[in-house]
This record gives sequence, C-alpha cells and structure tokens, in this order.
Amino acid sequence: MLPVEGAATGIGGIVRDVFCMGAEVVGVLDALRFGDPVGPAAVHVKDIAQGVVQGIMEYGNALGVPNLGGDVFFDSTFDDNCLVNVVALGICPSRASSGAAPRRLPAPCRTS
Repeated sequence: MLPVEGAATGIGGIVRDVFCMGAEVVGVLDALRFGDPVGPAAVHVKDIAQGVVQGIMEYGNALGVPNLGGDVFFDSTFDDNCLVNVVALGICPSRASSGAAPRRLPAPCRTS
C-alpha cells in the first residue's frame, strides 16, 4: 500500500465510522511509528513518513476535520513496516449513538 493513499484511507474510514454512529466529527488524533530516520534504511523511512503525514493532512483537510494532536516515534524495529493509528473524536447526543448489539433480542424464528 502506498503511504499517502494508505493514510488517507485510514482517516476516511475512522471518520466515517464515527459519523455513522450519529456523531459530529470534531477532530482526529494519530499515533505514528516509523523506522530509524538516520539508519541504513533512512531514505525509505523518510519517504514513508512524509507520505503518511501528507495523506493524513490532505484527507483530513478535504473533510474539514482538524488534526488535534498525536505523537510520533522513530525506531529501527519499524524500518520495514510503519504503524499508523488514527482516532476520530465525535460529539453526539446520547440517544443518537447506537451500540454494536441490539437493545432487545428479536424473537426466535422457526423454520419447519
């Protein structure tokens, strides 16, 4: 997956999930883990990091959702595979939020 497109897909997906719960999305946060920017894979690591940040910025801006914060960590254990975590924050009335399980189970069905 390409860094820009992968990050944009992540932002879009998590924003969609929160919006579909009936919330107004007010911002996103991200935790980013990249490889060693001065190690043997430095060129690759920097390309990935720049692409991920660009994807987060472009998609968040296109949706009008601000990036409220996050953190970044560099370590050689992430040279081959970066880790991008995104959190979307939303505000909604308590009655608008729907849980994963139904409030009441439907009556059992019989197929005879």
